[in-house]
Amino acid sequence: MRLASVTDLEEDTLDCKLVRRFVDEALNGCDLSVVREILSTRFRDHDPVRLPGQVDGPESFGSIRHVESLVEFLAQPTVDVAFGLEDLFGAGGRVGYRLFGQGTISLSPEERALGESGPGLPEGKLLGDRLVMEYSSTGIFGVKGGRIVERWGPVVFR
Repeated sequence: MRLASVTDLEEDTLDCKLVRRFVDEALNGCDLSVVREILSTRFRDHDPVRLPGQVDGPESFGSIRHVESLVEFLAQPTVDVAFGLEDLFGAGGRVGYRLFGQGTISLSPEERALGESGPGLPEGKLLGDRLVMEYSSTGIFGVKGGRIVERWGPVVFR
């Protein structure tokens, strides 16, 4: 049995800070430069989600390009979404998290015609032309060499 060293604990703390920075600066701050700085170019999301209006091709689904398109989507003036971390802990290159969020997305007339849970739309409530959503995700980020390399954890819309 190997006991964790101070170096291991410092690395675990840095990994947690990296994930917190991803949520705070990339997702909430809509900063593409942070996405490109801290996600590996070979990043893989094993449980990707697409929000209405998010555009990326099927070949990029779950890749860093998919995350970039998510951040570009979140930056639009028609989107008002915020993320927060309830739990965050790390060990051995893995960071466990519990993420929550809520917000609204303005829908096009075509999307509104689909109703509250039409194809491609997350579950939510329609208020006029806005879809109101609450969501959560519990999962794990993989970190290697100071970059996020993968993520596991489904996003649940309520």
